[in-house]
Amino acid sequence: MTGLIDVGGGMRDSFGAGVTDCLLDHKITFPYMIGVSAGSGNLVSYQAGQRDRNRRYYEEYSRRPEYMGMKSFLTKGNYFNLDYIYGQMSIEGGEDPVDYDALMANPAVLKIAACDVKTGRTMFFDKRTMKRNDFSYVMASCCVPAFCRPVEIRGRKYVDGGTAQPIPWRKAFRDGCDKIVVILTLREDDILEPAAHRMLADLLLLPHPRIAHILNNRHKTYNRQIEELLALESRGRAVIIAPRDLYGMTSTTNDRARIHSLYEEGYRVTEEKIRAGKIR
Repeated sequence: MTGLIDVGGGMRDSFGAGVTDCLLDHKITFPYMIGVSAGSGNLVSYQAGQRDRNRRYYEEYSRRPEYMGMKSFLTKGNYFNLDYIYGQMSIEGGEDPVDYDALMANPAVLKIAACDVKTGRTMFFDKRTMKRNDFSYVMASCCVPAFCRPVEIRGRKYVDGGTAQPIPWRKAFRDGCDKIVVILTLREDDILEPAAHRMLADLLLLPHPRIAHILNNRHKTYNRQIEELLALESRGRAVIIAPRDLYGMTSTTNDRARIHSLYEEGYRVTEEKIRAGKIR
């Protein structure tokens, strides 16, 4: 069984939106998927068969002040307004809703990663337990520590799924995959450095010391997992889909032209992998 993992990366995952639209155009799917951070939102639309929906969110809606920015952070405590993105916009009757029935009719497994604030452990929520008009799993997965308020689910608080496990490839193999396709939103050879503005993040995370500690070491975890992933690819057990150019995009960039360029990069790189027979 081949699994698909989208590791997210905030606004950089417009790259992943291009990847999933290309996969839909070629009618390629996977029986098992893991969505991390923004990748969870991408895979929800992908499993629901909603081509172009992800692109609209990144390229068009993100420019709205209700969607993201300092105003949202100062007034709501969320740089990314998750209630607007995955609540107001995405529910039935919203401007661009998830096709919940199509999502649930798709037999593919979807695990949505989120990090437990208290324990620092990564939890994987199953889409089969997702209720209609309740995308709190996706909100939790996309909840950037320090810049978004933790999302509460059944009495426990969660933050971004990539906090402790940026690339949860081991989970896919434990669940029965013998090969994985991984969508990255940094170049394959990019090495993460310690987070910028570390003192500010530590200050904002004073109520959550476990998360602060994990974030201060996250770059080491990511770099190690990239090395492991490259080794898997050399043995034919992984296929990496990664951008060659980021077009100046960061996790918070909402420049429309740059977003579209990275979206097209995702589509182009994926089509090349398909034509080379690496993805079927």
